[in-house]
Amino acid sequence: MDEAKAEEYAREYQAALVEPMQWFHLDSDFLEDPKIMRLGCEYGWPYIGLYVGLMSRLYTQESHIIDVSTDYGWLVLQHRMSLIGNSIGIDSLKSIVDTFAELGLIDSDMYTESGKIASDRVFREAENYAEKAAKNRCAGKRLAAGRKRKSAGQDDGAL
Repeated sequence: MDEAKAEEYAREYQAALVEPMQWFHLDSDFLEDPKIMRLGCEYGWPYIGLYVGLMSRLYTQESHIIDVSTDYGWLVLQHRMSLIGNSIGIDSLKSIVDTFAELGLIDSDMYTESGKIASDRVFREAENYAEKAAKNRCAGKRLAAGRKRKSAGQDDGAL
């Protein structure tokens, strides 16, 4: 890969790395994961649903981090997870996220030290997503440039 292509790829990769993802991977046997099994056994299906909802928010959040270091941050999370108006208030939501941290389902150090929700798995998936997106974008740009050159050459010949 020449230097210009490498620089273009690096720019596209960095841009894709922080942008919200269009999809995320959920293993078909994710309910067999020991942490998820423990979550289900100790707290029930609603917590599993809330965990999947939180992961969805992380994937679609710019930079894949949710800042809940302030009351406003918790209110925004509660709103984005569509929990306003039901029985899950902010204090309950905090307790649920605390449980996710205790079980290692989210990065407990980042959560306890800075009030930010993040997941190593989400970061890994974001890197894979960014790599694919950067390759596709670079290939698309090269294809478009080739079509433009070909079109310009055909137009010049028609004159």
